[in-house]
Amino acid sequence: MAGSYLDTNLVVAALTAEPFTETAQPYLLPTGSTGPVLSDWTVTEFSAALSIKVRVGALSAVAHEAALAGFRRYIRDAFECLPVTRADFHVAAGLADKASTGLRAGDALHLAVASLAGLVIHTLDQSMAVAAEELGIDCRLVRRP
Repeated sequence: MAGSYLDTNLVVAALTAEPFTETAQPYLLPTGSTGPVLSDWTVTEFSAALSIKVRVGALSAVAHEAALAGFRRYIRDAFECLPVTRADFHVAAGLADKASTGLRAGDALHLAVASLAGLVIHTLDQSMAVAAEELGIDCRLVRRP
C-alpha cells in the first residue's frame, strides 16, 4: 500500500478547531511502519492558512502559537517532509495546464509532489479530489465518518 501524503487543509483541520478536527486528527498518526508525508510546500501553506485564520478572527494569537508549535513538533518527530523539486513544479504546471480541472497552483503542486513520490494524497478539498480523479492521480477525499 502506498504511503499517505496529507494536503494542508487536513493538517490545519487536525491542529485547529474546525468541523473536521476529529476526523482529521487520526491522519497525523503513523499507520504500520510509515508516518504521514508532507512537503516543504505544506510548511509554507500551513503558516499562511493559520495567519489568515488570525486575520479574520477565527483563531486567537494563543491558539495560533499552539498550532504552530504542534505542527513544528510533528515536522520534527512524526512527519516525513519531502523537498519540492524543479520536477515537481514542472509536473504541477502540466497539471494546471488542464483548464477543465480548475486546479489552483498550490493544489497542483501538492498533487505533483504526491504523485511523483508514489503516495496517495488525502484531502478535505472536494474540488482537488475531483481534479485528481480526472488526472488519474490517487487521491482520497476525507469525509466525516
